Amino acid sequence: MDPLPVPCLALQPQQHSLDAVKTTLFNIKGQDIGCGLDGMTNNSKFWVTPRGWILARDTASMSTFLFNPRNPDEKIQLPHLTEDLRTTCACLLSCKPTLPGCTVLLVEPNATVIWQCCVGGKEWARHEHNVGTQLVDPASDLREKVPMCPIAACRGKFYFKSESFADIGVLEFSPTPVFSSLKLAGECEVHLDTAKVFLVESEEDLYMVGLVDGFGWDLIDLMDYRILVHKMDFSVQQWRRAYDLGGRAFLLASGYFGASCSADEHGLKADCVYMVCPGDTTYLKITSVKDGWIQLMKVPAAIRALCLLPPLIHSLFFLVKEKGVSRFQR
Repeated sequence: MDPLPVPCLALQPQQHSLDAVKTTLFNIKGQDIGCGLDGMTNNSKFWVTPRGWILARDTASMSTFLFNPRNPDEKIQLPHLTEDLRTTCACLLSCKPTLPGCTVLLVEPNATVIWQCCVGGKEWARHEHNVGTQLVDPASDLREKVPMCPIAACRGKFYFKSESFADIGVLEFSPTPVFSSLKLAGECEVHLDTAKVFLVESEEDLYMVGLVDGFGWDLIDLMDYRILVHKMDFSVQQWRRAYDLGGRAFLLASGYFGASCSADEHGLKADCVYMVCPGDTTYLKITSVKDGWIQLMKVPAAIRALCLLPPLIHSLFFLVKEKGVSRFQR
């Protein structure tokens, strides 16, 4: 199989379900490229990671592995994942998978369950967690456990948004999961009740991207929100407002996925946030963190979108899944 040409779009045909992925690749102008990707066939489920590697679960061969989409022959075998998990799980790597001790983490988006294995390990481990509760019905004070989202891997640990901005959740494996929290100093401009929040790791730094002002995830007005970016200052344990991204570009998509890459190396706009906005009319929205300008690029209609930063050469493509499943399916 040929390496994946980037940047490009990968579209799931409408007749296929979310968990039976068959993709067609397009360039950014919507022209069919005409190549495939093994981990995106009907025999496999796949989960993209912010580090670019793709986790694939092949039901035909009963194998589970990580592979590099720019060099599909480069694979890292893992213990087979026997559980048939949804493709909407978040997948993260604690470090480069070629390094010893790399942890592969799958986080179920609507359940309090995580799945974990180590590269070179013998099996996947299932863990239930209780990282807090959220109010469901104010009248009856009914609460429910919250999932771990958004979540990002940074400096060998996993950080996730807690119930409030007074702290941030921390997950480590030694080898069993150890949960803790990092108490934060100062106040933050982004509030949970008015923002959609993404956590992004970029060059070993942790960022928080908040989409605020009129943002509704189920019914989105593309021009009706602004972006606020904060960078974690670990020396004082505080979110500090960021007015640039260090010359990099941030890539966001639904399902609390966030990644970053060098803008100059790949023809992207520096210090900008790229956001794939799915729906009946799907756009790639580019927002400058420095200057505040916005650019919209129309792409084929999609019900769900992912973005992927392939490893090694750090090129970028956006993975967009066409309509054919419920917008609210997780």
